[in-house]
Amino acid sequence: MFGTLYRALQLLPIAAKAKPVLALSHGSRAMVIAARLLNIPTVVMMDYEFVQMIPFGPLALIIAPEVVAMGGIAKGKTVVAKYPGIKEDVYVPFFRPDEAIKHQLKLADDRIVVNIRPPATVAHYHNPVSEVLCAEVMNTLGALRNVKMVILPRTEINQTVWIRKNWPHLFADQKVVIPDQV
Repeated sequence: MFGTLYRALQLLPIAAKAKPVLALSHGSRAMVIAARLLNIPTVVMMDYEFVQMIPFGPLALIIAPEVVAMGGIAKGKTVVAKYPGIKEDVYVPFFRPDEAIKHQLKLADDRIVVNIRPPATVAHYHNPVSEVLCAEVMNTLGALRNVKMVILPRTEINQTVWIRKNWPHLFADQKVVIPDQV
């Protein structure tokens, strides 16, 4: 909570100087607070149906994938717009994977490749059960013969160290790879 308020205070002078006519974000609570304090209409994209809205008045618009139920979130005069697909369809609609990545990460065609993004342990929405589920996924997939996991840790110090410490045998067996860069 302190971090969100601190970030909102950092945004206030920037927004006051720029005088935007609309504030648009993908779930930034700090932006919503700053925009509401400056009376700037706010549009928020969301992709999580259990988000807790902050009590700073109605948003101008919430944009969400049609598969996400937003029934209890939109209150007052807030309009909810739905779109087909998922959020990645919005910000990377023309993405095509680079075939060279298979060679770089030593991904064989006869293996199932599973991309894993570990839990957001430093996020405000973190649930400690996430690490338990992640560990179960690692153990289950690690026991399968034809699976290779590509893991994209969120933090170098915490997650990369945690993964390497808990599953060194998967690295030794080349069942896990952590790319040098995303």
